[in-house]
Amino acid sequence: MTRAAARPRAVTRDRTTTLLVAWRNPLYKAYLLIGSVVHFESPDGEYFEFSYRKDVAKKALFHRIPGFDQVDLVYRSSRLFHS
Repeated sequence: MTRAAARPRAVTRDRTTTLLVAWRNPLYKAYLLIGSVVHFESPDGEYFEFSYRKDVAKKALFHRIPGFDQVDLVYRSSRLFHS
């Protein structure tokens, strides 16, 4: 009697990729981590989120990214953001 090989099961996992967003202070020429863009992929679809770091509004001379004026929001889109 031979035994049938077990069939591999499909594994579906959500996947994320994160891009850290930095801003260069024009006066001190130092880079500051200000937020992140996260790409989410799942069997249900994909989307992007941008959010600022919680402490970014307190940084000296920081200017918000055009189109992302509110530092306390999480911006979500089915396409990569554009201005």
